[in-house]
Amino acid sequence: MYRTRAGVQMLHGGGSRWNSGNRWFDKTLQFIIGEDGTCGLIYEHAPAEGPPIVSLIDHVVQYMKSSEMVRTPMVPLRMPQKLRFNITPEIKKDIEEAKQNMNIMVHDLDMKVSVFSHFGKDFPKSQKMSPDAFIQVALQLAYYRFYKRCCPTYESASLRMFRLGRTDTIRSTSIDSAKFVKAMDDPTKHNTEKVALLDKAVKVHRAYTDMVSKCMLVMFS
Repeated sequence: MYRTRAGVQMLHGGGSRWNSGNRWFDKTLQFIIGEDGTCGLIYEHAPAEGPPIVSLIDHVVQYMKSSEMVRTPMVPLRMPQKLRFNITPEIKKDIEEAKQNMNIMVHDLDMKVSVFSHFGKDFPKSQKMSPDAFIQVALQLAYYRFYKRCCPTYESASLRMFRLGRTDTIRSTSIDSAKFVKAMDDPTKHNTEKVALLDKAVKVHRAYTDMVSKCMLVMFS
């Protein structure tokens, strides 16, 4: 439950009774550090996409693993000063309305953080499969097992190789992914056939991903 509670704190702070009131949800990046050492960040991606933030976090994690840290001399800071705000009845009403809306969204969200430790990205690579495509097809299977149907799915494709490029859309659901997920729980299908369908679905997803880049290349040229 620790990871789940930490995830909730990073995402929304737990509601107005807890820590949602000291989150700045309109800011691009803010680091959150709890009293128990839980740390993470909340990120609003309007100004920038995710990969640079992921690189930042990877750097922080690797830096914390370092045995020797170079520390700058401590500089005494001034005592903090309390800010005084003129809260009019109209502003107070808006604050109460915001609290209620926040609490509704918090209670409407279920979260459980699980760590999958059976294998990582090296396994699909060893089978000559794209790890991203492998996971996307696995998500299709999970959804199908819950709802017994496929659904339109969006995956973000980074266009940072282009000047001013942001993102485009990879349509993860395909005819081949549908064939695979339907075959997985079909007792009449042999494992070799299921593996072949998985391989085809992964390759088609990889082709869709490449197609996004090629289409953007035509648009920018």
